[in-house]
Amino acid sequence: MNRTNRIGFIDYYLDEWHANQYVKWIHDPARGGRHQIAYAWAAVDRPGGVSTADWCKNNDVPRAGSIEELVDKCDGIVVLSPDNPEMHVRLSEVPLASGKPVYIDKTFAMDLSSARQMFERAEKYHTPMYSTSALRFASELTEYKGPGTLGKDIAMVAAHGPGHFDNYSVHQLEMVVKCIGLGAERAICTVTGSAPMITYDYGDGRRSVAHCMPWVDFGLEVQAKSGEGVSLPIRSNFWTAFIDNLLAFFETKQPAVPREETYEVVALVEAGRKAIQNPDRWITVER
Repeated sequence: MNRTNRIGFIDYYLDEWHANQYVKWIHDPARGGRHQIAYAWAAVDRPGGVSTADWCKNNDVPRAGSIEELVDKCDGIVVLSPDNPEMHVRLSEVPLASGKPVYIDKTFAMDLSSARQMFERAEKYHTPMYSTSALRFASELTEYKGPGTLGKDIAMVAAHGPGHFDNYSVHQLEMVVKCIGLGAERAICTVTGSAPMITYDYGDGRRSVAHCMPWVDFGLEVQAKSGEGVSLPIRSNFWTAFIDNLLAFFETKQPAVPREETYEVVALVEAGRKAIQNPDRWITVER
């Protein structure tokens, strides 16, 4: 009989949507009990929210006394803090030196310097690690049958979705990178306010767009170099596909997303943020 895979949650505060949902999905009886959130730890209690002690009690998850204890007692680690990515470097320091598989939630890093710091630490200690948006696993992308081949001969992709650019553009941009590949050179913001639209130019005829609008669902439009195109509303259950991938990672220790693609997403977010601050001006995508 296979031993249960013990997973630890590390968060800035645990009373947030990802932690609340991930624990339910991972503990779903339909998964056969192969994975268990064995310990949880948070840096602070959410102001006005559920305390760390109560979150652990409510979800029947033991509370670790420290990050070190959690890492020592678990087989794999999830570093959450989805709305406080500036905490990821600090929260991941011990896990990334453990050699155990580590998933770091979106948004991975606020800038390329932080992203490189985490990848380099993981590489130094031979720690399998990745980060992604769940949108990458939408069947509309994983089973794409439209014109062209994703990542190879797409000329234009426009992604849209809800939320604010700082913490939600990663979803649109993860889809963009999966569709069009790497190599964006510059970015420009042509719509500002509560619905910023960023256009990225690749210097070779390719362009992509990320548009954050509070009132829309996720979706994208894809045009191949042949001129053919397709509109893809995202209607699939990408969360289930993401959790499937996450749990497979803890067993195989094989990251699902190449480091170069994660760097690209971070670079696009960073350039997009600068473009919003300087509308109607081209901003270099730093490498």
